[in-house]
Amino acid sequence: MAEILWREWGQEAFDEAARTRKPVLLDISAVWCHWCHVMDETTYRDPDVVRAVNRDFVPVRVDTDRRPDVNRRYNMGGWPTTVFLTPGGEILTGTTYVPPDDMKRLLGKVSEFYREHEWELAQDPVGGAGTGGVGAGGETTARNTPVPAAGTVLDRDRALEAVEEVRRKVEEAYDPLHGGFGVAPKFPQVKALELLLTLHLRTGEERPLAMVEKTLRAMRAGGLYDKVAGGFFRYSTTRGWDVPHFGKMLEDNAQLLSLYARMAQLTGDDFYVETVRGLVRYLTTWLRSENGFFYGSQDADESYYRLDEAERREREAPKVDRTLYVGWNALAARGFLEAYLATAEVRLREAALVALECVWGAARLEDGLVAHYVDGDGPHGPVLLADATELCLAFLDAYETTGEEGFLDRAVGLLEAVVRSFGDPASGGFFDTLAGGEKPGRLRFRQKGLDENSRTAVALLRAAETTGEERWRMEAERALVVFLGPHRRYGILAADYALALDRAVGPTAVLTVAGEPEDPAVRALAREAAAAVCAARTVRWAGREEVGGEQVGEAWAGEP
Repeated sequence: MAEILWREWGQEAFDEAARTRKPVLLDISAVWCHWCHVMDETTYRDPDVVRAVNRDFVPVRVDTDRRPDVNRRYNMGGWPTTVFLTPGGEILTGTTYVPPDDMKRLLGKVSEFYREHEWELAQDPVGGAGTGGVGAGGETTARNTPVPAAGTVLDRDRALEAVEEVRRKVEEAYDPLHGGFGVAPKFPQVKALELLLTLHLRTGEERPLAMVEKTLRAMRAGGLYDKVAGGFFRYSTTRGWDVPHFGKMLEDNAQLLSLYARMAQLTGDDFYVETVRGLVRYLTTWLRSENGFFYGSQDADESYYRLDEAERREREAPKVDRTLYVGWNALAARGFLEAYLATAEVRLREAALVALECVWGAARLEDGLVAHYVDGDGPHGPVLLADATELCLAFLDAYETTGEEGFLDRAVGLLEAVVRSFGDPASGGFFDTLAGGEKPGRLRFRQKGLDENSRTAVALLRAAETTGEERWRMEAERALVVFLGPHRRYGILAADYALALDRAVGPTAVLTVAGEPEDPAVRALAREAAAAVCAARTVRWAGREEVGGEQVGEAWAGEP
């Protein structure tokens, strides 16, 4: 049977399109995506579709997990994404899932349109994207990069106002009947829940906490939670959390582990502790490698997950993507450290530290940054801001929990590389990808993402609180100022930004641990300090010169 001759994303494919005067068919899929598999098994196996694609297009396939930079610039609203491009990489048209008969008609229309308008399209090969601004070093930036606000110092009143704006959006989107946000499909929206929890801890108001509790309990009770193997599916296709999309992602389960663990620390409720243990059981059984890092995802096999425990033992389990994704492993390490704080189970702390060592050893690059993922062939690009930031946050967590200076050194080293490689000294903020290199299509335009900049700002603020170096705080504030105003168009998805603003302007509890990290009593004290649930908290370890060498251990609080 003939097959579509998929090319990899790269300049070579776009050069071929230009040389042969054909448009590009870009398919963005995921190993965990049910409808991607359906399209592969139906649409892309249809002989007429295969013939038309190979004859009239240059077909390019991208895995969204491995190339989030491509997905960010070309996703048409979900997976699979089916998008048609000019040889210059600009979008002609696009959609998501396309059944076979519709695909045949679509291929014909796009091919005909391109033949009729090829000359006009060639006159503007990047669709006007070159009208973007000019960043540091004269490089071109994308049109949707925010225009920086005036000034480089964060105004406290404006920041608090922005936090309230995002809070209102989150509360407006809240579903009082079933918990969560919106109607359907319904995603966990962990960052929105974290914002509500932070606001409760900041103000003492009970309503935000009630929203968090209702959502977390409803998610656990409904079909979103796998009651046989543990762990959460990706999202619910219904408002009431009844019918899930059955893929399981490391990214989602790692963040939910952190959130349920924080709630266990706050409330002491066995419900949250049991959920933490269920998540740990799933992650260690199905997604943890023999080396100690975590795999990326488990496939969406609807028929398998509908079986009971006895029936599942008779069936082959859904396929696991055995790729090491750096940012997701950092999230998993943070989740396991939070689980350790909630349960005092040392094995969870050790699992987190082993995962971090695996990632650092496998993905570290010579320039101080990290690759995006690692497979059997070694580390691979792209090199992304998000991965460096998530790993920096994980190292800061590991330092707070263990007192090992090496983790703090790694975090600071990553921040140095982030500012050097991704920072925009002219306008503030951080780009999502590195400058330079051969980048076809819209990848030639670097972007400043709200989520990555928010997370990077938090890492910088925590570094400032831990080390006392105010330059980190200045970098954080410059990044946050860029999005004051533009944040409004993100709605509930600006929750991460509101969390960063709250960290920047709200009081932070700084708990200092004194003593030898190897001493069991001191280590227990450090766990108690790190488990202190408050709106913003940093744990730092006092050096010998601050406390003297004979002190067994103590902790005290203060301002940074």
